[in-house]
Amino acid sequence: MNIEPLITIDGMPHSDALDARIRDEAARLEKFFPRLTSCRIVVAAPHHHQHRGELFAVHLDIGYPGGEAVVGHHQHEDVYVALRDAFLAARRELEKSQEHLKGAGRGRNTIRMQEPANEQGAAGKTAADHE
Repeated sequence: MNIEPLITIDGMPHSDALDARIRDEAARLEKFFPRLTSCRIVVAAPHHHQHRGELFAVHLDIGYPGGEAVVGHHQHEDVYVALRDAFLAARRELEKSQEHLKGAGRGRNTIRMQEPANEQGAAGKTAADHE
């Protein structure tokens, strides 16, 4: 792995299993997008909501040349499911930004001048018109 992910666990004890899963997901993401420059992950412990129950929240901030992908607040009762969903969303964001950057290089929004179908002289007449 070229970049070292910055992992923050908020409101719960830090476990080696959770740390290993986060690093595995970050390495998998970097395999698809090798030009990543930074990867920050925040996992927050569940807040006690009366109606929704206890939900883990995951926030990702991933930097790449020319931009940044921010994926936030993927919540689930299982922290590993919340991590999976957040990294899948990050992958989709990176794919969209990669397509956007490729499209910008091709000049999609530029107007192209068309070549004239026949050779015209200075006055706009063809060689046949001069005869």
